[in-house]
Amino acid sequence: ELKSEAMRTGDGFRLSGEKSWVYGAAEADFAVVIARAPEGPTAFLVDLPGRGRRLSQPIQTMLGEPLHSIHFEECQLTADALLGNPGDGLAAWERMLPVEQVKQAAREVAVAERALRMSAEYAGQRVTFGQPLARRQQIQWMLVDSAVELHTTRLLLHETAWRADRGEASGALARMLKLQANEMAGRVLDRALQIHGGVGLTADLPLARWYKHVRAERFEAGTTERLRSALAQDLLSGRALP
Repeated sequence: ELKSEAMRTGDGFRLSGEKSWVYGAAEADFAVVIARAPEGPTAFLVDLPGRGRRLSQPIQTMLGEPLHSIHFEECQLTADALLGNPGDGLAAWERMLPVEQVKQAAREVAVAERALRMSAEYAGQRVTFGQPLARRQQIQWMLVDSAVELHTTRLLLHETAWRADRGEASGALARMLKLQANEMAGRVLDRALQIHGGVGLTADLPLARWYKHVRAERFEAGTTERLRSALAQDLLSGRALP
């Protein structure tokens, strides 16, 4: 739901309302705001800070990075603050979404690669009850499952990026990639934490921090539920059949 509204004035627009849950708002020089307008959802580039713009108190999260809401109170914008065409705000966001999904997936593949290497090394070094963890079948299967999931996700990432470079439509493929990469990274990190035991939960290793970030990314660039719903429509319409 859009919580901001833009009305035309003689020399631009007047923005009122709120943009919620913004990372980095206290340090940002500008924000992209999609607001309700007579022509439909419209995107604006809003300088920060400025008159008519107010940040909420910090909202703490499990990531340790605070969120803010940006409140607009009779915020006057010049005509050049308009991004694209009036009424095109959500469509423009949808066009940008596959790029964000590929970027997020690339980060998650990289994190999973590092976590898997750390897990294999630790399993070979850590000795319990007279033998290394790596000799236990349960640990071996965890490593194998992580390696198989990681490799298949990396191939999907490469294909999606290759198609995007060629200018081919990649919306459905990017949705598949985002869904697969996020859930894969969550499982790989969960296994890595299990293999490392208590030390994996400490600040001496990055695993717990990575796990929290990957979990938080299930809300970004399309929630897991929204992606599944969109992919179901892709499949039923024939746009995403293998």
